[in-house]
Amino acid sequence: MLAASVLPAAGAEPEPAGYRGEPYRAPVPETLAGAVVVDDDAALALWRSGAVPFIDVLPRVARPPDLPPDTIWIDHPRASIPGS
Repeated sequence: MLAASVLPAAGAEPEPAGYRGEPYRAPVPETLAGAVVVDDDAALALWRSGAVPFIDVLPRVARPPDLPPDTIWIDHPRASIPGS
């Protein structure tokens, strides 16, 4: 019975073994060791309260490979998390 309680539910996303990268738009685990997991509504409430910082961790867009070397590359600003 103990083993059943520590295994993720059928169809549940397992916790990652370490830092999670790609795929970014994929299901997320319902729990995370050493962390508090919040849903969308709780995240919005935290962001609105200003009590916690929100950090945009998506990777930057790569410099186009065919851009001449002397061209200045400026990535487009992202507004996915205002103030991040």
